[in-house]
Amino acid sequence: ELPNAVMKPQRVSGVDDVRFRLVACGSEHTVAVCENGFSYSFGSGPQLGLGPETRQAVVPTKVTAITAFVVLDVVCGSHHTLALLTPRKSVDTIKLLDTSALSEREVWAWGE
Repeated sequence: ELPNAVMKPQRVSGVDDVRFRLVACGSEHTVAVCENGFSYSFGSGPQLGLGPETRQAVVPTKVTAITAFVVLDVVCGSHHTLALLTPRKSVDTIKLLDTSALSEREVWAWGE
């Protein structure tokens, strides 16, 4: 048995008041996007996007480097993360599920 293994499904702690709409995971990290378009990551490595001083997060932690954007989609690889972003000022976050009208979209990447 692995020392940090969770052998039964359990609720992720630390984000009880956040409503998520999307989750992606890589080998050593998970990124979750909430209804208002902010993202949270946890796990280990630079693919967290939490900056060079944070190489591990045991609870979901907001990815502050991209808070000026709404995260439309996210995918995780083994040691990297890619996110489809649009500037927060141009989005009505209530209508996040219909992104077809958004003209400003950027792909951002981080990790190894």
